[in-house]
Amino acid sequence: MLLDPKFAYMAEKDGEPIGFGITLPNINEILIKNKRGKLFPFGIFRLLLGKKKTKTVRVLALGVLAEYRKMGIEALFFAKNIQESKRRGLLGGEASWVLENNESMKAAAEHLNGEKYKTYRLYKMDI
Repeated sequence: MLLDPKFAYMAEKDGEPIGFGITLPNINEILIKNKRGKLFPFGIFRLLLGKKKTKTVRVLALGVLAEYRKMGIEALFFAKNIQESKRRGLLGGEASWVLENNESMKAAAEHLNGEKYKTYRLYKMDI
C-alpha cells in the first residue's frame, strides 16, 4: 500500500532481471506524530492518509547484478527518482541503510551532492 509504481524500477536484459530500485515515501515524517509508535487502531489511518503529504522519499533498496554495474543503470534509477520527486514538488530524499563498505552507493550519493550524516556498521563476534 506504500509502494508507488512510479518509484519502483526493474532493469532487464533479454527478458531477465538485472537490477531493481525501490523508493518509498518517507513515512517517518508521518509516524513521528504517532506518540506511542503503534499502528493500531488509529496509526494505520494516519499512515495511509498521510503518505501523499510527505516531503521526502527514501531509497529503500537498489541493486544491480555485478556484471552490469557501472554501466549507468544505477544512475538511471537515481535520475528517475529525482525526476519524479521534482514533478511532485518533493524536497529531497535519503539513501538509508547504506553500509560503510558499500563504496558504489557512497560514490553515487556523493555525485548527487549527498550528505553523510550517519554511519551503519555490522560487527561479528564468535561466541
